Amino acid sequence: MAHDLGLNKTGLSQCIENSEVKKIILKQKEHGGLLGINSIPTYYINKEMVVGDEDLIQTIKDKLGEN
Repeated sequence: MAHDLGLNKTGLSQCIENSEVKKIILKQKEHGGLLGINSIPTYYINKEMVVGDEDLIQTIKDKLGEN
């Protein structure tokens, strides 16, 4: 995936292996779990959890009364 996106694979690998980066990621993952987030993308709209882009689009349309 990194190659397809044109990312620097060496830099990405170094970042992923960095212990400080790992700590930050694990802390964010734990926080997300406490909020009930178990997949990405997850959004909150007016305190309502919306999972996935398609649901996001539908929720926005519903909120705007476009259905």
